Amino acid sequence: MSSMKQTVFNLVGVVALIILVGILVATNPTEAGPFGVLAFFVCLYVVIVWITTYAIFNLYNVVLLTTQNKITKRPPQPLRVLRAYYYASVLSLAPLLIIALQSVGGVSIFDIALVMVFVTLGLFYVAKK
Repeated sequence: MSSMKQTVFNLVGVVALIILVGILVATNPTEAGPFGVLAFFVCLYVVIVWITTYAIFNLYNVVLLTTQNKITKRPPQPLRVLRAYYYASVLSLAPLLIIALQSVGGVSIFDIALVMVFVTLGLFYVAKK
């Protein structure tokens, strides 16, 4: 990601975090209404993507530095932030799907397994892209 895109990405993440904290402190779900609940879930997704992107990026680079040239003979390819963002956008859906399932009924082992299959398929798609 270019420096400008990364700055905008960080700014959007911080603004979403501030809005999320504001929603949690100032309202409850009955007062917020449908728009407030939608804003909560959108901000929650943006914050989770923001945090997960940098977690994946940093974790991959730490693993890359510690295992460099020990597994294969070819030079390792560093992970770009944009690629980490793709993985994070798929992984960040899992908590939201489980929260949504909890709100409409209950979460069983079968529901969690279906979410895991869905996320695995999404990650496989990103990996092959």
